[in-house]
Amino acid sequence: MGRITLFTSPDTYSVFVKKELDKRGLPFQEINLAAYPSRRTDLESLTSSSAVPQVFFNTRHVGGINETLDELKKWDKCSRYGSLLERYEVQIGKMPDPKDKRLFLPTENDTRRNSFTSDLYLRERAVLELPDGTLTTVLDITEKLQDALPRGEHRYKDTLYLNAFTGKEAVDAFQKHLNLSRKGAIAFGRGLQNANVLDHVYPSISRKYDFQDSADEVFRLQCFKSPDVLNSYRIWDEPVLHDAFKLVSDMDRMLTVMELSSMDNEGKFDYLSLARSDFLPAFEEATCQLQKIEFKDMEEAEKKAFCINLYRLMMRYAFVKVGSFTSAADKKSFLRQVKFNIGGRLYSLQEWVDGILRCNRKSSAMSRAPFGRLDSRRKYPLNELDNRIHFALNVGPAFASTGSLPFSQFTPNNVDEELDIAARIFCDDDSNVSISLETGKVRLGHIFSKYRSDFAKSDKGLLESILANLTGYKALNMRKLLSSRFGKVVFDDMKLGNSAANSPVYDAHGAKTEFKGLIARVTHRFQAPKNPENERSRMITLRELNLLDTLPDERFDRITRKVQEEFEAPVVLVSLMDEDRNWMKSSQWVFPGECPKESPREISFCGHAISTCTDDIFMIPNALEDDRFADNPLVTGPLGVRFYAGFPIRVPSFDGSAPVTLGTLCIFDVKPRDLSDTQLDKLREYGSLVRKEILRQGRPGSYEKKARSSAHQGQQSVTPSRAGVSSNRIKPTLRSLFFV
Repeated sequence: MGRITLFTSPDTYSVFVKKELDKRGLPFQEINLAAYPSRRTDLESLTSSSAVPQVFFNTRHVGGINETLDELKKWDKCSRYGSLLERYEVQIGKMPDPKDKRLFLPTENDTRRNSFTSDLYLRERAVLELPDGTLTTVLDITEKLQDALPRGEHRYKDTLYLNAFTGKEAVDAFQKHLNLSRKGAIAFGRGLQNANVLDHVYPSISRKYDFQDSADEVFRLQCFKSPDVLNSYRIWDEPVLHDAFKLVSDMDRMLTVMELSSMDNEGKFDYLSLARSDFLPAFEEATCQLQKIEFKDMEEAEKKAFCINLYRLMMRYAFVKVGSFTSAADKKSFLRQVKFNIGGRLYSLQEWVDGILRCNRKSSAMSRAPFGRLDSRRKYPLNELDNRIHFALNVGPAFASTGSLPFSQFTPNNVDEELDIAARIFCDDDSNVSISLETGKVRLGHIFSKYRSDFAKSDKGLLESILANLTGYKALNMRKLLSSRFGKVVFDDMKLGNSAANSPVYDAHGAKTEFKGLIARVTHRFQAPKNPENERSRMITLRELNLLDTLPDERFDRITRKVQEEFEAPVVLVSLMDEDRNWMKSSQWVFPGECPKESPREISFCGHAISTCTDDIFMIPNALEDDRFADNPLVTGPLGVRFYAGFPIRVPSFDGSAPVTLGTLCIFDVKPRDLSDTQLDKLREYGSLVRKEILRQGRPGSYEKKARSSAHQGQQSVTPSRAGVSSNRIKPTLRSLFFV
């Protein structure tokens, strides 16, 4: 008899399709490609795709998850039959079995890949003794202490620590919950400190701060110590029971189970719900075993598979622990700030990609390789670059992909074949590769722009490298474009988000546990500047001008001195806004000491000025009365900024799009004030002079010629270049929070 046949793997999309069929009472048969990998060739020959799930109604190929859901919705609306099951029996069940051998169900003759039961669900051995003599575990006591101990903000040595408590508060809590004397509570606290469950917020190599009954000493649970380090729930000081591959595979299964339990009716994850799962603490503790894993001596194929699997796992974990990003700037911060501990060494997500998987190579947004000459992590990268890793790292439900891999983990013996499959699934997704014969354009995802050097230097070479991963009509269309020599490459913006219906929002400050100096005073009446809509074009233009980190120039200093004299302002700056900092090309400064050469963009006045994308002056008469700045550390700190006026320096974009704002000519004052119309006109005149000097000094002649050429040709994609850096380029030695 006929049947519904599913090609699946242990992924969330496959599980969701099966749930939808079960919910409607429709029977189906399953070919699990993770269990029977030899059947992948059947799937590819039937569908010209490697992605799962793929659904067949008898021999009719319905499609993947989106097409199947659309088909089921049509069935829901049909009133011709008394029930969906009746329609199934008439249209599918009464038909003969599929005669195509590729749709035959697995038999005992098919090679089955053995699975194993996860040991990570087993409780660890008891390692701590409570005052009443009962034994407990690090996991159990950590969870109980989170409820029992107070958590708040405490200042220690001019630093504000979050999720902390004083020794006295802890002793009071131990007395209340464990019925201990104060002496017994102190002894219990020191036992927890020796077991690395809690520690002083100010650890020192030269001095150990023992737990004590004091309102002046501040402590914190280990699980709250480093929220930007994913696997820092505890310090793992026990043997690791499994090898690296089995450990990561077990953790992947644990997380998949939690993801499935949080899935909504649309097949999307609820990460907020998942973060409250009773199983999450056990998973978080299990990941801490990675602190003991060494991978330096793995064979190349084994290391490649392990490092890909680990990155995919850590990205999914990060969405739960620190949240999802909502802007390109947040995504860059997310990749650079969120870290994990492998073998006692910390790696950010970006360092893992560029440093380990890309053989310690810089990306288009970096000025140097991730691991310097003296960095001990230089011993760990792969030996040879394989551009297919980019596809492997960006396929699956958690990565906003429409297809899933037909296997759960990359394996050492089959990693080349599995990377080819990942490449085909990625390039088959129209959001990554879209070809239009009518316009002659090929739209490519941001990955191809960011890592273009990993694929090819020329547009033709890039398209040829992509063609190797295309099948069916897409491959045919790409060949037509290449043969006509008419293909034009257009890069899309960075892809954001994931397959989540509800998720915590990533906040760079939320991943911090301490704030020093002025930044600790940031409270509610403060807004970080947003990036302008043309941020990518702006950064390309700024890089091409090659003015960042250059020596002082009298031509700019002459202008800022004149502005300071005419406006009687204590501070005048010519600033250029880099990706995450504001760099001062020229400054006039009346306060003691030298003016800082750069400062963070996140507390920036000038950042707000450039985000407006206009030619007009951005002015704040009294920062204390403006909700965007009232609690800014530049306002509440010792300098006490009250007034700001910034003229945006706008220049033609290097890629031929709309003009971009590189920075400002700005003035600060410590008292509220306003500018007359005459003064505003004067500031505009001086700003125009700064603009001319920037265009004159930044790559004389070359930039304007290229900008005009780009505008004339209407180019829509340019790869930023760092070549041709002028000889007067220097590196800053001072970072400060004083001025932006």
